[in-house]
Amino acid sequence: MKARFALALLAAPLLLAARPVAAERVSVLVFDASGSMWNRLEGNRTRIEVAREVVGDYFTRRDAAVPLSVIAYGHNRRGDCRDIEVVAPMGRAPGAALSDRLRRLVPRGMTPLTESLRQGRAQIPDTAESADIILVTDGLETCEGDPCALAAEFAAEGIAIRAHVVGFGLTRTEVQALSCITEQTGGKLFETNSGAELAEALREVSLPTPATPPPAPPPAPAREAAFDIQDKAEAGFTYRIRWRGEARFVDYMGFVPRGAARGVVGPSYGVIGGADRRPNNPVGRQAPTQIGEYDLIIRAANGAVIARQAVEVVAPNMGFEPVGSVAPGSRVVFQFRAPNRLEERVVIARPGDPPNQYGDDWAFALASNGRRQLRVPTEPGEYEVRYINARRTEVMFARRFGVGVPFEDADTTSVAALAAQAATATRAAPGQDAMPEVEVTFNLPEGVPPGPVTWSAVPLDPDLPPEAWAPQAPSAQGRGRFLPGRYRVTAIAPGEVTFEAEVTIAPGAPASFTIPVVPVAEERHGSTLTGPWQVFLITPPAVPQSPVPMLGLQLARQTPDGPVTGNWTARPSLLGVQRAGETGPVQSGSLAADGLLRLSFSPAAPPGGEFLLSVRPYGIGYAGSLSVGGQGVRVALWPADHDLPELGPLRAALHGAGP
Repeated sequence: MKARFALALLAAPLLLAARPVAAERVSVLVFDASGSMWNRLEGNRTRIEVAREVVGDYFTRRDAAVPLSVIAYGHNRRGDCRDIEVVAPMGRAPGAALSDRLRRLVPRGMTPLTESLRQGRAQIPDTAESADIILVTDGLETCEGDPCALAAEFAAEGIAIRAHVVGFGLTRTEVQALSCITEQTGGKLFETNSGAELAEALREVSLPTPATPPPAPPPAPAREAAFDIQDKAEAGFTYRIRWRGEARFVDYMGFVPRGAARGVVGPSYGVIGGADRRPNNPVGRQAPTQIGEYDLIIRAANGAVIARQAVEVVAPNMGFEPVGSVAPGSRVVFQFRAPNRLEERVVIARPGDPPNQYGDDWAFALASNGRRQLRVPTEPGEYEVRYINARRTEVMFARRFGVGVPFEDADTTSVAALAAQAATATRAAPGQDAMPEVEVTFNLPEGVPPGPVTWSAVPLDPDLPPEAWAPQAPSAQGRGRFLPGRYRVTAIAPGEVTFEAEVTIAPGAPASFTIPVVPVAEERHGSTLTGPWQVFLITPPAVPQSPVPMLGLQLARQTPDGPVTGNWTARPSLLGVQRAGETGPVQSGSLAADGLLRLSFSPAAPPGGEFLLSVRPYGIGYAGSLSVGGQGVRVALWPADHDLPELGPLRAALHGAGP
């Protein structure tokens, strides 16, 4: 009950502060706690360390009169796009409380930008006249959402919602890929790569909107347009691109070098066109065949660029489905993934033949939907199915197969896998949310005789991969690479001496651990338990109080299988100062084969009832509980002539590792 009451008191400032939400202006901070935040940013510091510090300072320095909500994503579970949490509901929570909550976020998951922004919008009360949503992110969308479309929804709402994007550690291309959010809502876009730049961006977005309206626009405002293509495109592939805004059938649209205002007319750049003076929408455009940085633009007939979006052209994912062996002269369907441009061909040739030399049965690739049926040669042997360019000067990709002979294709890449790779390549970078592995060293305590040691580590967090780390070759020191999380590390030294500890591995934290020896249960006074013992109250990790003596015991056990007898003596913490020293007999005592020791006794005066000590072996003593009347505490039973062991592991064994 006291613990629940204490938790309620801790939560009270945030809960009470969440109530006043009626305000003209409110803010929502959407914070990235995905796995990639463990990557290093400046010096030897990780992105999350810098962000915690800077954003925590922002919480304490911002205008506390403006209600604020805080949303975080990616800090609870790996690989879960639903891992989004309202850290603080809309209100005027103290900045120190928000900073403390932020420090407890541990990056581990995905980047669900769109759904996080949507939940941020849900925090804005109906009474607000304007709102700022501040997105701090170190990555692009990885959960199939469309933040650009969501930003368009924000722009269409009745209240003024400005969505700002603070790219933290992103490349310029990645930041520009999120510019659709700010352009459609009137927010600000920042490219930050240090703590100072992040602090300045947060300061700038916190400035109130000017009370006076901006200067009147010029008589002929620039027309706006936007595209539905992602920030990456495959080289040579053709895209059907839908645009929004104003453009005419005589305007130009297409890919141009980064920063240029026009391109060379061709498959990648040309007039929008259309029928009856109505422009085409969508428009087909081929991505440039050379990888690199480009812009997709709409250029008015008078030369003004009325839309621009950065697009990175990446290497294409092309290839044939595995073929294997086929019968001579048979007709075979070849499946492939390719640009399907005009005059490109699917042909069959002998390995080593030049590109323009191939069999009589060939087909144009265009409009084949990735399938072409060809008759293979009648002469047995090894052949290639090839995809060649329109000028028949280059084999763009090929796959070998056998005709009438056994053929084993070691390459298992499928067309579906190529399509999946392409979908990933044209969105966020592959592995964007991957948590960086940590190089860790495990050592034995000083003074341990040298010799080969067998190491192992078992993951304890449920979202870690279940495989244990267990090097095959023994070594005096354990070394390995680990995903961040909790592990139980065990070492077996010569003589079957066991060392064990639970460790928490995190990027930026110390990565060298000393693993202590597991205490061996000593012979307890002739294995009969005979002798003096003491019972100590052991508090949980959150209450770091010294062990409190509660009870003295004089025990005896005459035979290995016999009952445990003896007397008890109360300490002040058990029955009070006035009754300290009160004694009595142990009413019943037993030591089971599995090590469970149970003792009971009953004081003559109140509180009355039977006290029950129930403990199991721990080191040279026991650990468990002392209870009476349905209530109890965690205790250690220890030989009176020995010191208690290290309290950290003992507390963890009795209460668990966490608070």
